Amino acid sequence: MKGSANSQRLNLFDVTNLVVGTTIGADIYVVAALGSAYLGPAILIVWLVAGAIAIILALNFAEAAALVPNVGGSFAYAHKAWVILQDFWLAGALAC
Repeated sequence: MKGSANSQRLNLFDVTNLVVGTTIGADIYVVAALGSAYLGPAILIVWLVAGAIAIILALNFAEAAALVPNVGGSFAYAHKAWVILQDFWLAGALAC
């Protein structure tokens, strides 16, 4: 049915827009409304602190990726830094 009028296909751009739109809709609007009900105007400080922590974590992962150019993500970074049992538990915790 390639090229038919009823074929439905999503390309990478469509799926990316769907995921970004869902994340923005669920996280920013819903969580901000629930949080502001409890915290009031202090929710802005909470969002700024959470954003700063996210940026720091992203920079840490970028640094680890530059130092350990292996496949495996957080498990590869932890395996290089710690013994086998500790990196196994860390990778399991980060996967959740």
